[in-house]
Amino acid sequence: MKTEYEIEQKCREMYSRALAERKEKYLTKSHLNCSFNMRCRVKQNGMVGFCTNQTIVDDTKRNFFVCNDERTAAECPLFKCAYTEASIKQELDDIIKDPARCGKEYPKLAVLLWVLQNSTLLNKH
Repeated sequence: MKTEYEIEQKCREMYSRALAERKEKYLTKSHLNCSFNMRCRVKQNGMVGFCTNQTIVDDTKRNFFVCNDERTAAECPLFKCAYTEASIKQELDDIIKDPARCGKEYPKLAVLLWVLQNSTLLNKH
């Protein structure tokens, strides 16, 4: 049987891994992470991303610019990430504080937190 300390260590490890994965996902130069990207539903094409940066839109012959892939975002000189390290950490902390959401997104971490529910770890992020 694991001690409370060992469970806390595993919980911290899982939290750190989840935070690192979220940072990697949300801090990359991707069309999904750009603050100027607006996703709209287009008939029979699903969701398509459009750039709302007026400087970029003004440089096109049309009144819109489609930014719907990684290459376009990676080459964009005006890319602005919609997330910060602090906002990513805050979102993860909010997920962890909501048992239902934590159970859905991080089930193993939710189980460890449930075991430690009387521990001080929940207040130490």
